[in-house]
Amino acid sequence: MKVIIVGGVAGGATAAARLRRLDETAEIVVFERSGYVSYANCGLPYYIGGVITDKEELTLQTPESFWQRFRVDMRVRHEVTAIHPAEKTVDVRNLATGETFTESYDKLVLSPGARPTQPALPGVGIDRLFTLRTVEDTLKIREFIEQHHPRSAVLAGGGFIGVELMENLRELGIDVTVVQRPRQLLNPLDADMAAFLHAKLRQKGVRLHLGCTVEGFAANGDRVNVLLKDEAPLTADMVVLAIGVTPDTGLAKAAGLELGIKGSILVNDRMETSAPDIYAVGDAVQVKHFVTGQDTLLSLAGPANKQGRIAADNICGGDSRYPGSQGSSVIKVFDMTIATTGVNEKTAKQAGIDCDKVYLSPMSHAGYYPGGKVMTLKVVFEKGTYRLLGAQIVGYEGVDKRIDVLATAIHAGLSALQLKDLDLAYAPPYSSAKDPVNMAGFMIENLSHGLVEQFFPEDVDALPRDGSVTLLDVRTPGEYADGHAEGFVNLPVDDLRERLREVPVGKPVYVICQSGLRSYIACRILAQQCMDGEDQDRHLIDMPHAAFAAMPPERVADFNAKYGHLGLHWMQVGAQNADGLCYYDIVRGGMDKGVGLADLCEKMGLTLADAVAAGDSANDVAMLKAAGLGCCMANGTPDAKAAADRIIGDVREDGLADLIDELWFDGPRAEPSGRDLGSPWDKIESAGGQ
Repeated sequence: MKVIIVGGVAGGATAAARLRRLDETAEIVVFERSGYVSYANCGLPYYIGGVITDKEELTLQTPESFWQRFRVDMRVRHEVTAIHPAEKTVDVRNLATGETFTESYDKLVLSPGARPTQPALPGVGIDRLFTLRTVEDTLKIREFIEQHHPRSAVLAGGGFIGVELMENLRELGIDVTVVQRPRQLLNPLDADMAAFLHAKLRQKGVRLHLGCTVEGFAANGDRVNVLLKDEAPLTADMVVLAIGVTPDTGLAKAAGLELGIKGSILVNDRMETSAPDIYAVGDAVQVKHFVTGQDTLLSLAGPANKQGRIAADNICGGDSRYPGSQGSSVIKVFDMTIATTGVNEKTAKQAGIDCDKVYLSPMSHAGYYPGGKVMTLKVVFEKGTYRLLGAQIVGYEGVDKRIDVLATAIHAGLSALQLKDLDLAYAPPYSSAKDPVNMAGFMIENLSHGLVEQFFPEDVDALPRDGSVTLLDVRTPGEYADGHAEGFVNLPVDDLRERLREVPVGKPVYVICQSGLRSYIACRILAQQCMDGEDQDRHLIDMPHAAFAAMPPERVADFNAKYGHLGLHWMQVGAQNADGLCYYDIVRGGMDKGVGLADLCEKMGLTLADAVAAGDSANDVAMLKAAGLGCCMANGTPDAKAAADRIIGDVREDGLADLIDELWFDGPRAEPSGRDLGSPWDKIESAGGQ
């Protein structure tokens, strides 16, 4: 079997090595247009910046080392100019000698990659204007910097390579300006998370011209003018085009292969093209997004290498399948790390997915261990199903670890609720006992249980400032003084319980803090203290059976005045305590323990005649009447005793235990002892009801 591979970077190199491991007899020939194979595109900016000092480190293999280890014929500076699927041949030009020849194949793998997008703008071909895609591009830029010592640079575009190059140029002391039409850098981020990146770049002296349209370039002596629409030109010593890449699929198109998005090569999950015995991998192919199932293009090294392996497996008789691309990525930006996986909120909505999100800003490791830094996570999930859709993290340490956990969870099909259950490693230098990923799960669980409702930064400006809602900032006074949202009043969370009367009753309450933790605590305090009247109404309407209240008797009338329309029924349980509080069961109209007992019997396939009930207070009366045998404790209130079929021993004398022993274990009859133990209800004659 003879296999020809077009392209010797990433997917092509992986396919060649895998083929040899599976088949020692195959003839494997790789044609690479550039002078290098198996090089790391992501490492190129770091050679320009001097972080990688030896250019030899940019290439994982050479043609010589590939031959020595794998017996793969790597031919660099060879360009495939045509594919003939019917004849199963390719035309090749030796770029060093100009020689042309034809090579036959049994199987063909296309790994042409993508080329830098070259806009049809005036001045694109002038000196001092560069692109960055190959090792040759890298050497050209570094040579220019070493020879001309530019003081300024303009980058047109802000994708991964552009941001990495921006960092490295800035570390060399070059003034860097970024200009692009989109209003944010790094498209996999949502705008709210990209804001962290923008702030870091501005802090490092990078100038951002976002939302600007480049209309062309012009030489200006030893400098370059970047011409902008409706704005003054930008002038710099060098310009790098980093506005994206385009699938390099001219060969595939000319050969009649079926094409997809932006001219990309269509493949199935076995990496097979529309032509027999021709496979395609890497940046040139259209794939399915693992999360949305939609067609997409993703120019990332990880997927390209996996696809190369899959193509090789199938060429050698296997049945490997590509599940789709998830888009996991991580990037260093000075001392900051930014990572993504899955889809962002914007993409999810474009795909028609009804999604929700949580934000959290935990420490990278235990707060008591020195050196911890804050990271901010945004986790996106589908409403209702809680299917994990994606995540974005911005921080300083531990970001890569968390994004990999979340990427794994998405691939494994875990729900967002299951994040709380992950058993993740903990030691103070590395994490907290509640890992940030677990904490995201806790937050989502709280939402699912209705313990809290969210609003988001984009909602703040639209909140009413007319007094119809209460706006609380629960940070410390010092934090509040340093800056706060308009209309929000300061009430620190640690003071909230003592200052509840400052929160108006009956108005929706919106609470903010720094990261969400303190505002969540405040919301739980308010919800349980019945401060949010609107929420309380809803809680009482939706309650399945009963609520329990402790309050002075005089407050009952106030409560009924406000919530009487709900048709609630009150029953006092016991006597007033030393603090002046009485205890009450609050049930919906038509609900009591008798109804509950009837419902339970129905679910168990029993009749009420089969039921035995025991109680001692007014809230037990309906149950005692409904049961086939109703037993009141000797300590019971008069109305409870009147409703019962018989009286049994005092609760303080194990009266209920005696009844159970009598009925089910043939024990003696459970009779009251006749001892006067005093009333547990103090001086109350009847627990009564309202």
